[in-house]
Amino acid sequence: MINDSTPYSWCSRTVSDILARQEYVGNTVHFRYTTRSFKSKARIIRPKDEWAIFENTHPSIIYREAFAHTARFHGFCNKRLSHHLIFQAGGSVF
Repeated sequence: MINDSTPYSWCSRTVSDILARQEYVGNTVHFRYTTRSFKSKARIIRPKDEWAIFENTHPSIIYREAFAHTARFHGFCNKRLSHHLIFQAGGSVF
């Protein structure tokens, strides 16, 4: 549902997904997924060394520096980060 007062505001998940995808830097990525057979619709993620990445195939939307900076943090889970923020005495999360 779109909020009429701020129709162009994006949630943090959308921005995070954009910064994590190479396509927004100007690259084209092929063979990221496969299936067990042509009958199956379930996608299987291939290892990154099997991906075919073609660089600078279209204009970029985000800077490569921003992509490289966020790629270091991609994969961290909020549970791992919040575990370090819990005080042992009170159990409060800050």
